[in-house]
Amino acid sequence: MWIKNLLRILLLILPLILTIPAIEYLFDNRLVLFPNPEYTNRFEASTSPNGTIVDFQVDSKKISFSYILRQEPDDLPIPYSSVVIWLTRENTFFDLSGYDSLFLEIEKATAGKVVIFIKTFEKGISKPEKSEGLTLRHNEYTLSFINGVSGYNINIKNFFTPDWWFDMMNVPLNKRFKETYKKVSAFDLQFIHRSKGPVEEKEDSFMVRKIMFRKSYPVLYIILNIATALYCIFLFSVIFANRKGIIKMIKENMVPRLQEVEYRQLKLENYADNELDRIMNYLKDHYPDPEISSTLISRVTGIPRSHIAELIKRRYDCTCKQLINRIRITEAKRLLKTTDRRILEIALEVGFNDISTFNRCFKQIEGIAPSRYRFDV
Repeated sequence: MWIKNLLRILLLILPLILTIPAIEYLFDNRLVLFPNPEYTNRFEASTSPNGTIVDFQVDSKKISFSYILRQEPDDLPIPYSSVVIWLTRENTFFDLSGYDSLFLEIEKATAGKVVIFIKTFEKGISKPEKSEGLTLRHNEYTLSFINGVSGYNINIKNFFTPDWWFDMMNVPLNKRFKETYKKVSAFDLQFIHRSKGPVEEKEDSFMVRKIMFRKSYPVLYIILNIATALYCIFLFSVIFANRKGIIKMIKENMVPRLQEVEYRQLKLENYADNELDRIMNYLKDHYPDPEISSTLISRVTGIPRSHIAELIKRRYDCTCKQLINRIRITEAKRLLKTTDRRILEIALEVGFNDISTFNRCFKQIEGIAPSRYRFDV
């Protein structure tokens, strides 16, 4: 019994168990760094020495930056413009190791590509102050813009630390380990002129509307979510189709079963069964009476004629007259097989007034004549 109750309880709580992956996916699968003042509250714009910042604005919806790059023949470093987004307060870091993709929404970018840096704190190399930007490990990805596209999804695995940073920090080859992104300090967008030849002196601009990290889930999570949806649909359909049954099942698990208590059961019959018994008790003794009818039965038993017809129809699917004839024919069949009385005598004994009525009724019920029935094996 306890196993059955346990299965019933599991039937009700299983949807809650299955929804755990779905809840985690809905509420813990993304991290919006911008726009989000809780995570990003310090922004810096800069250009190479010969560049010019035309306009730089940050509000609750966007980061907009306009600039002009210029290049002299002996310029070092190469011309660039940059927007650095520092994460939260000084000397604190973000753990982004659980995320596997970066979503960037950027508009009105007149340059052809942008170099994205995720800057992380490298133990033993980076300075504790965030202002020491070069000592932060530079994890780089170059994004090429596509006309008409503003949203870009980038796999974190595609970011890499360039050799120039390891060389600048004097990191030997055997210690150039892959970044884990457990201590992210800043997010940097740089428009760098890396092609040969002079820089075309013109105003460029871009607008950032969203910076967001996401994490995906294994196929098992997706299967569980689908199973959750299908199971909930099934369970709710059962509940709505048989609400009383579900409520009864819950009550049976919460309330002690009275069936397990021994007690004397009362012998109470349905009124209809009691009345039908009275009708049949009268019929079994008086069916040979040629004058028997529903009117006579009603007068003797005290049951209304209409109710007699309803009870017989419900139980035997026939009229009162048909039921009387069935009883008479059943007894006539027995007498035909067990006695040598003439058919006329048997017909009169079971309640028929004449032989023709008996023959017609017998054939309707049995499908053959009484004489043939008597001699058939």
